[in-house]
Amino acid sequence: MILTIDDDLDLNKIAESGQCFRMRQREDGTNTGSFLLITGSSAAWIRQIGDDTFDIDCGQNEFDRVFRPYLDLDTNYRKIRESLSLDPFLKQAAEAASGLRILRQDLFETLITFILSQRKSIPAIRKNVEALCESYGDRIRDDLYTFPEPQKLKDIPEDTYRTMGFGYRAPYVRDAALQAANGILKGTQDLDDDALLQRLMEIKGVGIKVASCTALFACHRLGLAPVDTWIQKVIDKVYQGTNPFPDYGPYAGLLQQYVFYWCIHGGKI
Repeated sequence: MILTIDDDLDLNKIAESGQCFRMRQREDGTNTGSFLLITGSSAAWIRQIGDDTFDIDCGQNEFDRVFRPYLDLDTNYRKIRESLSLDPFLKQAAEAASGLRILRQDLFETLITFILSQRKSIPAIRKNVEALCESYGDRIRDDLYTFPEPQKLKDIPEDTYRTMGFGYRAPYVRDAALQAANGILKGTQDLDDDALLQRLMEIKGVGIKVASCTALFACHRLGLAPVDTWIQKVIDKVYQGTNPFPDYGPYAGLLQQYVFYWCIHGGKI
């Protein structure tokens, strides 16, 4: 299906932004430039074929039901980016990262993937996530699997998770699955930001960074700007210890993502 999207949408930048760990470029030599979108029980390959034209291998109904909200296409990111009054550092980061969008990801999947992300490189996180999906997810098509439901993960022995490379995160994954199966994630859409963070941090191994990433990338709390080592460097070196992101209110998290992308892809701090 051919799509016209007159807005910021750079598939490669989103895939390499650190907000998701299953979106990847196709590597089998077919449809060069195609990227995998996978969420819930749906998977599709999408590629850019013109300035604002894309080809996606799904039907209109599935696109409207699944991938339009997943890509947050009802939000005009270009308009937001161009409307913000930014200092020179944030302006260069936003321009370099233009094309990024904040995906609307599954809450449980995002929680688990960011628990696994602690002290790991992006390739290592992807390897862990795919191992989990291939072992306990349901096949969608080809070699693509769903992210496992909490009920499937809650009784897996910690030692099994360790053999998959989870290390000290193994008990955290098991506890998150157990608590999710028992309902801790229910009703989170009705909580304000602070209450949502506190709820998430009731789960073993979830501190403010993992909770903030989960809230931003799954619950779409764009006013939350997670602080990791890269962002802390920016705060310390560029802003002399003062966090600039809260000044941007409902777009703090989007700006954080621009800056994070800029940092991990060689931008000068």
